[in-house]
Amino acid sequence: MAIRSLAEEGYRTKVGFLRFFARYFDLFICIGIPFAFLPVDSLDSVMDNRSEQLLLGLALHVFTAAVEAASASRFATSPGKWLLGLEIKSSDGSNATFWTIFERYFVVFSIGQACMVPLVSLLVGVFHLRRFTRKGTTTWDERYATAVTWQGFKWKRLAYAALTLAALDFVPTYWPF
Repeated sequence: MAIRSLAEEGYRTKVGFLRFFARYFDLFICIGIPFAFLPVDSLDSVMDNRSEQLLLGLALHVFTAAVEAASASRFATSPGKWLLGLEIKSSDGSNATFWTIFERYFVVFSIGQACMVPLVSLLVGVFHLRRFTRKGTTTWDERYATAVTWQGFKWKRLAYAALTLAALDFVPTYWPF
């Protein structure tokens, strides 16, 4: 069963932006929640040491990749994609494997987000959005034979997304550590 790409349905620009925001929801959820519950004092030594910052950043991205891979291989969606009604499937319509999604995460992080380097990641993001709107696919979807489909907006999920953002802003600011 071949799945229909969103590009065929004319939603390319909207879905490109949704994919972008879904990636950041995943990052906020998987990286923000552990930080929200860590005492700020325990991070002081990490913030003073560049090598510890890099190791912590790498560990958090490996954790995020594992969460995305586990959820997408099991439920065809990650937490951020679920909030925005997106699913990731293999080109044959089945759920992609854990290792496919895990590798794909790092390809998106390096090629699609330019390792989050300021300004460079913005320019790379615009380039890939233009490519997606023209071709209907991304280089990483072609490489791993995956497709992201949009199931439409559901108000309940949008409310969860808003609550998630509010919680991730509220908890580190007002939590009494």
